[in-house]
Amino acid sequence: MRSTEALQVLSAGDEETSRMLAAALGFANIEVIAGDSIAEAKRLAEIEDFQAHILGIRFPDGNGFELCRHLKRSYPYVPNIFLTGDVLAGDREIGLACGADAYLTKPYQGDICAFVLELISEGRQRRAAATRILPPHHRRSVRRGAGII
Repeated sequence: MRSTEALQVLSAGDEETSRMLAAALGFANIEVIAGDSIAEAKRLAEIEDFQAHILGIRFPDGNGFELCRHLKRSYPYVPNIFLTGDVLAGDREIGLACGADAYLTKPYQGDICAFVLELISEGRQRRAAATRILPPHHRRSVRRGAGII
């Protein structure tokens, strides 16, 4: 990772969480772009090259589990992280089954910046490994995150 490279993370959820993430991740040169609905998050994911998706569960137009499934299908090498206050029995398991790489509950007690950077690095390693084994004409779509069918 180049030190001057600005990373971008999608924060799909409530405004307060997006502000907290922007403050915490800004120290590591990670730009947080917020979407407060499923439709907005999907639109942003189509036009930006995010290195991670940080998701809530409750949206006015659906739920975060549906969004996670969509993002994992569309961008399989981009890590999905749930950051939520929802601690209902089974939510963590559902989130991980939907394709999340992590399910964190608020208030998160660890170093969120280090955690996100670690998942971004793992996602890049998975993407690089996939690019090495694919024929050259498929590599462009893997770099963007799109799945090959």
